[in-house]
Amino acid sequence: MKPIRSTHKDFLRSQSLTRKRRKKKVLKIWLFILSFVVFLIGLAWIFSLQSLAIKKVIVIGNTNITSGEIQNITNSILDEKYLGIFSKRNVFVYPKNYITKTLSQTYPRIEDIVLDTESLEILNIKVKERAPSSVWCAAVLCYLVDGQGYIFAESTSSTTSHTHTILYGGDQFVGPEPIGKHVFTENLYGDILKTIDELEKENLIIKEVHVFSRDEIVFTTASGGKLIFSDRKPFAVSLENLRTSLKSSVFVNQKSSSSSSSRFEYIDVRFGNKVFYKLNKNNEELQLNTSSSSKNAI
Repeated sequence: MKPIRSTHKDFLRSQSLTRKRRKKKVLKIWLFILSFVVFLIGLAWIFSLQSLAIKKVIVIGNTNITSGEIQNITNSILDEKYLGIFSKRNVFVYPKNYITKTLSQTYPRIEDIVLDTESLEILNIKVKERAPSSVWCAAVLCYLVDGQGYIFAESTSSTTSHTHTILYGGDQFVGPEPIGKHVFTENLYGDILKTIDELEKENLIIKEVHVFSRDEIVFTTASGGKLIFSDRKPFAVSLENLRTSLKSSVFVNQKSSSSSSSRFEYIDVRFGNKVFYKLNKNNEELQLNTSSSSKNAI
């Protein structure tokens, strides 16, 4: 059997086929690139359609933050473009999450934000601002604190003086820039708020709370009496001991006082079922046993 020999003619034919395949491949690549560019141009055109563009931003629910501030930040974001090509004002692809995140970080006073489009041209931003539950004071300034212990704004002198209970201490938890941080720990702050509410039921209006340490948390009443708690003992137990003490003859017999808080200089409920107290104009420190077997014994 004779070996197959490739002739010069066959070689030229092979080279021609290779060139044709290469040209087809290059042509396909250029067609793909051209199609992609046309697609991007068409997409950019659709994104820029004025009929689909957000033209107005409306802010709802804000009280302390001006609508203009929120609108300016939102519009500056919407004026940007994706990849430098696609308009962010398109109602279907506007950066909802980014706007929400930016506004929340810029204004710690904002607790919640909801964005929705009223029409193809109007963006509604519904804002819920944080409500202060207390005022926390550091070395120089005082700050508003919400129900979760979140510090969200500086406090004015009127708010500090008249509206809410003032808290002191816990500077180590917040550092030199308190806004955006939490005062105390979450559990301790919650216990303090609950204790203030429970004390009001006993006609003890709390004006200030000083957290000197876990072992010394002092609630000062509007009349100057001090209630001393410890974070190492459940606040609920301390409150029950305090209630029992206030119902004892020691305090009930203080007929000359019109309110509970004016009867004592301090009541200390940190030590088991024993309550230490000092009445006003009394230089002697006394002990009250609040155990179940002898709750009213001195």
